[in-house]
Amino acid sequence: MEDEGKSKGGELVENKWTDEFSRKLIESAPIGIYIVQDGGFKLVSPEFQRITGYSEQELLGGNAIELVVHPEDREMVREAAIAMLKKKRFFPYEFRIVTRNGKIKWILETVTSIQYEGRRATLGNFLDITERRQAETRLRESTNFLNTIVSSSHDAIVTMDNEGNISFWNKAAERMFGYAKAEVSGKDLHRLLAPRCFHQAHMESFPLFQESGRGAAIGRTLELVGVKKDGSEFPMELSLSAMKLKEQWHAIGIIRDISERKKAEEALRESEEKFRITFDSAPDSITISRIADGRYLSVNNGFSSLTGYSKEEAIGKTPFDLGLFVDPADRERLMAGLQEKGMVEGFELQYRMKDGRVLDGLLSGRIFRYGKEDCLVAIVKDIT
Repeated sequence: MEDEGKSKGGELVENKWTDEFSRKLIESAPIGIYIVQDGGFKLVSPEFQRITGYSEQELLGGNAIELVVHPEDREMVREAAIAMLKKKRFFPYEFRIVTRNGKIKWILETVTSIQYEGRRATLGNFLDITERRQAETRLRESTNFLNTIVSSSHDAIVTMDNEGNISFWNKAAERMFGYAKAEVSGKDLHRLLAPRCFHQAHMESFPLFQESGRGAAIGRTLELVGVKKDGSEFPMELSLSAMKLKEQWHAIGIIRDISERKKAEEALRESEEKFRITFDSAPDSITISRIADGRYLSVNNGFSSLTGYSKEEAIGKTPFDLGLFVDPADRERLMAGLQEKGMVEGFELQYRMKDGRVLDGLLSGRIFRYGKEDCLVAIVKDIT
């Protein structure tokens, strides 16, 4: 957008509209067209007016640079235009303009030197690329956002191409498997990361994935075993999906190391087993019941030996269903003590056995939270 009076060569423009064809061409052109001479606009097309928001009357004679070009881009536009007019630049340049209503737009422009009304002038082509720039900005922001998520993820994110080779490998994958990105890029994923015993099954099923994107693991979350760089194996959770790029199927895997979870699960199983053995081996009666309705959730072998009721007969029933309390008021006194302190010790009561015998018992109990319910664990010793 610069009038280069000293540049040589150019086309001859006899008057404002050379002929009917030129007029129609300029009026219907989807890009803005203008002519600048002596620094000011001499001709502006309808599309140029629409893009800038200025009328023909407002533009004609106005300074081409100062009227529409963004202040921060004026020097760059001046230098780029001069370079193009002097045949030192051969590709378009981009810059911002400020429209009549103050809106910022992005422009792609080329200029050439011409003769207009017998004197040197500049012919400019002016294309509004604001939407493209905005789309590029959104894409760049989206890409940066996605890259941030991928790079900061604690889960390994790995992609495999249509040949079964690794095509993407994030930082978490490096930490998890011990391989740097450069070591795995382009390598066969299954031969590198899966135990040898699974290689044959993969080779047999992979052609189906290559052709259709389908497979036994696609769309599922599975617990599998992975192999690290040092050869050690570890339990992992794999979520796998397929995507089609350039008519070829690729796979995306999100992998989580579940070693700690497996250790915790094993520790919990061991703890539960120890509790079960202790619970069932205790000679005293031990029961777990709901505070809300008194129903037994679990009873041990000591309870069955003491009362004569089997586990199957007791679980789901209340002491009243089984007729255990000789004095029903004992239940009310027991609950009052629990509500006051959350526990009772040395609470004396009488139990009626299944065979009708009555024994004296000493109960100790404590309220605890089990799931979403308050429960009572009670130990009763026969002191008859």
